[in-house]
Amino acid sequence: MTSKLLHRGSHEAQDELEIILSQAYSTFQAQLSASYLSTVPPAQRGPLTQALLYAILIQPQGGGGAGASSATSSSATSLINQLTTITTDGYAAFVGLLLRLVNDSYAKLLEHPRGQIIWLLKQLIEFYATDVDNLCLLLLRQIMLEVLTTKISWVTSNHGLLTSAVYTYLRLLPDHSMAKNSSVNELRQAEIKFCASMIREHFQECLGIGRDLIRLLQDVSSIAEFDAIWRDLLANPASFRVPSFTDIGQLYVVKTHTRYFQSRLTPEMEAQIKFMLTHVRMGSQRRYQGWFTQRFLSTPESETLVCDLIRYVCCVHHPSNQILQSDILPRWALIGWLLKCCKSNHVEANAKLALLYDWLFFVPKTDNIMNIEPGILVMFQSIPKYVDMTNSLLEFLFLLMEHYDPPRKELLHRGVAASVEILVGKGVVRNLEPLATAPAIALPLREKLSQL
Repeated sequence: MTSKLLHRGSHEAQDELEIILSQAYSTFQAQLSASYLSTVPPAQRGPLTQALLYAILIQPQGGGGAGASSATSSSATSLINQLTTITTDGYAAFVGLLLRLVNDSYAKLLEHPRGQIIWLLKQLIEFYATDVDNLCLLLLRQIMLEVLTTKISWVTSNHGLLTSAVYTYLRLLPDHSMAKNSSVNELRQAEIKFCASMIREHFQECLGIGRDLIRLLQDVSSIAEFDAIWRDLLANPASFRVPSFTDIGQLYVVKTHTRYFQSRLTPEMEAQIKFMLTHVRMGSQRRYQGWFTQRFLSTPESETLVCDLIRYVCCVHHPSNQILQSDILPRWALIGWLLKCCKSNHVEANAKLALLYDWLFFVPKTDNIMNIEPGILVMFQSIPKYVDMTNSLLEFLFLLMEHYDPPRKELLHRGVAASVEILVGKGVVRNLEPLATAPAIALPLREKLSQL
């Protein structure tokens, strides 16, 4: 049986969701009319929603011929209007079906259903449908890469777009590497090809990303294409054909622009983070954090978002002096909570790196003290109740200084020393004595602190 939704090989099984949608359509096809849907019993709303989605996906926006069935003669516009008559959940069930279809099967969708999904997206935005923002983001990940890879000459002429795309897809690659379904694997391969070619062929532009390019490349260095790039960065910088680039240390001291960190949060995420850091009083944050967790951090896959959130809070959201002097939730407290959201060791290590990364390469003339302030305050403020976190962060910082890049260890030591000097000099902390003398801090860590 030929599919009306998906490309399918002759020996490939029919998609499970397609079966559900097409069967619902077959059952209710003759009943997709306004007069029937206005009186539909609640028990039939679910199957009818499935039938309407299938009908819209295979239906042109214009009407059918005189002899067409009721569904065929209905335009997609009238079908979406009919959906409105039975929707009682803000279109949540309908959008949920679309999210599943796009996430699992976008790469296999036929051209017409793809176009219908974009048309549907516009309608759902007009309706303020539940979860339509997540549908936008999911489609953006899929469609943007497809557009970018087919318009390479245009992309490479737009340096801001090129570097933003490289940053975005490098960051998403580790997430997609954990996925098992074939459509995500196809997306992953496209991301690898795009990022590797852009870095190789447009390295001068990619240098503009700054030090966080290295942070992201390290997280994908197990992938063959990026392992080769990593080896060349360390041992053969001339292979990138940028005469002025002779050592990876040159990239370490270039801070990353805030727009890259901001791009990794949805507008809703950013609004909620800003709200907590500008309106919620310290001590009253738990219910807001609970809501944020439920909304954005409730699945194992979403855990990697913690690193993006920490980089955003450190490097993008810099509170005013008025906020700093008030009882509003401070950044260090929000970051402490985010660190506790980490379940896997790998994500926890990446989250700590996100917090302390700018310490390693801090240059007082070009870097911002506000980017490193949360790190020292998390350590100080955690001593009374959460000293394990203080110990963990200190241990991680010293490990980074010694092992992050041993050939350039001196550069890292200078960066951390400069960080401590400016934090004390500007009065963020008076000195390191509370850390160096606290009995609950491990003795080897206290000894290393005395050497800073």
